[in-house]
Amino acid sequence: MRQCFGCCFLALDTSRQAFWRCIGRSTMEKRGEALSLSKCTDADRPFYLEVVRLSAVDYLRQASPRTLVWTVPTRASMQALFFVLLAGYATGSSGRYYAFLGSVAFAPTMALIARAPDLIGDEVWQGTMHRLRLTRRPIAVIMLARSWIYLVEGVAAALVVLCVVGPSTVGFSRTLSVLVASPIVIVTAFSCLCLGLFIGAAAPRRRLDLLLANGATYLLLLTSGAVIPPSSIPLIDRLGSILPLRHGIAAMRGVVAGALPVDALLREMLVAAGWLTAMWVMLVMHTRRAASNGNAESV
Repeated sequence: MRQCFGCCFLALDTSRQAFWRCIGRSTMEKRGEALSLSKCTDADRPFYLEVVRLSAVDYLRQASPRTLVWTVPTRASMQALFFVLLAGYATGSSGRYYAFLGSVAFAPTMALIARAPDLIGDEVWQGTMHRLRLTRRPIAVIMLARSWIYLVEGVAAALVVLCVVGPSTVGFSRTLSVLVASPIVIVTAFSCLCLGLFIGAAAPRRRLDLLLANGATYLLLLTSGAVIPPSSIPLIDRLGSILPLRHGIAAMRGVVAGALPVDALLREMLVAAGWLTAMWVMLVMHTRRAASNGNAESV
């Protein structure tokens, strides 16, 4: 069973009392005085660096590196191969190339939409959200610091698709053309991460985030233009303009065509900022509601 992050601080390293001093745990005492935030020393590890370190530890406790090496590339490659071959069967070589570029950008969604919401949900379901609220730091920033490992996984999945599926389906020359545009995947992956964290913050009860994440994944597949041209259905086209991937994939296609699509890239960044703001607002609302109704674990 996946350990919640709040418990991870104690279970993985119970001797690190310096961490609890830094987050303001007033219940721990030293020499008869309550330790508070003002008692932090220069020797204590910076708070957010500790969050980043423990995020990696928690991630590797869920699955061993050996398991990750086998599962993440296999899943990403099989998913992309399915999309590329299906598009090739329907429309020929041009369809394979179109779907391949979209599959490279779509590959991170498994980590960022399906798994990242658990960062927030597990804290609530296992009764440790109040520990994060005791830090007196923005929970949204803590979640972003914790989610970097999923961003790495998502970008790695995209690189696997690029290097494994590309040469075998569209050839080396076309794969290299997509490689030139591949840095944009970092922007689209961060945009997907913001949506995933919003799903985790918005899910009102246990396992509803799984339903929302699956729905969001299929909606992105339908609206992003990864496999289906975005202008096919007008309603879907308008919906895709406020969701991740659409503008980023358009920017990648522009780079491959020899253009410099700054507008599309800026729109993708704006979408990421919008979902990040929505996640932040949702977590602030939960904190205020928890304080008003006396339920420390309120979602």
